[in-house]
Amino acid sequence: MTALASRSHGFRYGRGVKLAAALVAICAARVAHADVRPPLYDPTGMDGQGYLGFEASLLPYGTFHIQAGTLGINSDADLGAALGLSYSERLTDNISLGFAPRVLLHVDSDDLNYDNTELDLRVRLRAGGTVYKRLRLFAEVSPGYGIVFPPAAAKSKDPNGFIVGFGGGASWGIARRTAVTLVVAYQQGFEQVANSVATLTDSDSYLEITVGIVRAIR
Repeated sequence: MTALASRSHGFRYGRGVKLAAALVAICAARVAHADVRPPLYDPTGMDGQGYLGFEASLLPYGTFHIQAGTLGINSDADLGAALGLSYSERLTDNISLGFAPRVLLHVDSDDLNYDNTELDLRVRLRAGGTVYKRLRLFAEVSPGYGIVFPPAAAKSKDPNGFIVGFGGGASWGIARRTAVTLVVAYQQGFEQVANSVATLTDSDSYLEITVGIVRAIR
């Protein structure tokens, strides 16, 4: 009986030692894993899937081109501005595709008699990546369709046609799934207007500096 009790006690003691050693090993593994665990969210703010944004642009330089047959006129644009919205979907970690409509204000020059407004309906493709902590750099191309609206007093049809923009910029994460953006781009327009005699080229092009904010909504 004494020998049997001794063996039973030793067996229980051995099991206890093994269990304690296993628990220590598990805790050590968890502590080691915690040291390399990724952050709770992407500090660039770009870890969502669909992003809604608001943008404001300054157009410090631009030109107008009017072409009727062999007669062409070029003029410098006055300082303009633009306000827009955007929605983009992340296709991969480095590429997004979206829709970015905007309204251009004060589309005018010293040679024009009227202050026009322009609506740009653009698709935007961006490609880029993280370069340092919260900072991402990217390039973009924005093809679309532009419609110029002269004031009623001009008694003119609305020039419209293909537009395309190219640019590059940066985004900086300011909060979870939120970032601010800065973009420098150039947009070329190919608008035309038709009258009873012929189709006239009435296009504009702009250098633009845009600041914005984007927020993941899903």
